[in-house]
Amino acid sequence: MLTTLINTKDYTIMTRRKHSKKNNSCLNSKKENTYIKWLVLIITFITIFTLNQLTYYTSDDYTYHYVYKGHMPTTDIEKIDGIGSIVTSQINHYHLWNGRYLAHSIVQFFLQYDKIIFNIFNTFAFILLMYLIYAIIETRSSIKKPGMLLAQIAMLLWLMIPSFGQTVLWVSGAGNYLWTSLFYTGFLLLYLKNLDDHLFVILGSIFLGFLTGVTNENSGPATILVAVCIFLLNIIINKKIKIYQITGILFSVLGFISMMSSAGSQKRGHIDLSIEVLSRNLTNIFTNSMIHFYFFYLLILVLILILSLLKAINAKDIYFIILLLIGHFACIYSLILVSEQPLRVLFGASVYLVIVTTYLLNRLLKLKKSQFILTVGLLLFSAYHYYNAIQDNRTTYSQVMEQVALLKNASPDEDVTLPMITYPKTNYNAYKGTANVTQDREAWFNKWMAQYYNVKSITGIPQPNK
Repeated sequence: MLTTLINTKDYTIMTRRKHSKKNNSCLNSKKENTYIKWLVLIITFITIFTLNQLTYYTSDDYTYHYVYKGHMPTTDIEKIDGIGSIVTSQINHYHLWNGRYLAHSIVQFFLQYDKIIFNIFNTFAFILLMYLIYAIIETRSSIKKPGMLLAQIAMLLWLMIPSFGQTVLWVSGAGNYLWTSLFYTGFLLLYLKNLDDHLFVILGSIFLGFLTGVTNENSGPATILVAVCIFLLNIIINKKIKIYQITGILFSVLGFISMMSSAGSQKRGHIDLSIEVLSRNLTNIFTNSMIHFYFFYLLILVLILILSLLKAINAKDIYFIILLLIGHFACIYSLILVSEQPLRVLFGASVYLVIVTTYLLNRLLKLKKSQFILTVGLLLFSAYHYYNAIQDNRTTYSQVMEQVALLKNASPDEDVTLPMITYPKTNYNAYKGTANVTQDREAWFNKWMAQYYNVKSITGIPQPNK
């Protein structure tokens, strides 16, 4: 009897110790994950903020400092000053240029203030996009290594986003691509969460739905298509109809119609459709997207193959991946009807592909060493590109600041001659592919820059070859 009691007591003590060790291990793991998450966020903030600081105004930024009245400065020019002037500007812009009033309202709001205000908020916008992608993955898969997943999201955004300088660092470009992505990824997250129909949820779907529709010409409708697919799957699989999903889709379509119905978009976006034009557009889109994404397509195929062999992927995972790939390819091939397809319009397609890639990496739990090696590989590749980006942006920034110094010291009636910037080397530079000072004093950019710095005219001279 005594022996039994002693053994029972020993067993109880051992059990308590095991539970204690397990609890301590869980607590330590949570602390470690929290530290890693904060480390990733701090490093991301510093790296993106530094690039923002090394980027000044370029191209349309000078135009959007003013109430929009046309492509060139007018005699009755007025600076943006408050919400009222932004509304007036966007009404004019809607009739004269295009219907992206959400994006350009964001741009003109920030252009009222010192550039550093934009730099701070723009860095947070990038981090928020990371978190929205993280939350989308979390709707379908448990996340055991949140810090590592956030790091993977940050690095894949850095490597995959096309024309990073134009879409993330350039004020006008960030407003059109980075900032609008927050609305359609938020809208996608709302649908994937499959929430109950409450008033707040319905109002949220109306708000996010409408703003998703007015983001841009390809990412908005692509996300609407994904939302429709989620709605139909919910009816087929769960036999449920969600009111908030209906209202979200309806208002997103209304938003898209309102954007595309602008007089400016009708004038600028009109193309004479023919088999030849469609074929040429399709070829260009396919070629550009394959050049930009082929490595990531290959990575996704390898990850799916590995996960299939490990039996770590199921039908629900495949359905989720297919759903996201529908959004990805819709972002790309909806451009067949657009007359111009600069690389930056693939921003939304990149966001969808980042979600797919990081979702699969997160599922690779059985091969921890492989996941670690992949993450280190991404880190080294990202660091290499970041080093080149910093060098390139620093060179351009010093040249632009030289121009600004000359303009600030010039008199109002002066014809100013400025040294032109050297052509940027990387796509992480906002000045690559955007308008800047030219040798023609009558060029639209020269005119707007002269207006902004209150000088008579600006003429560019090429930098001497070194």
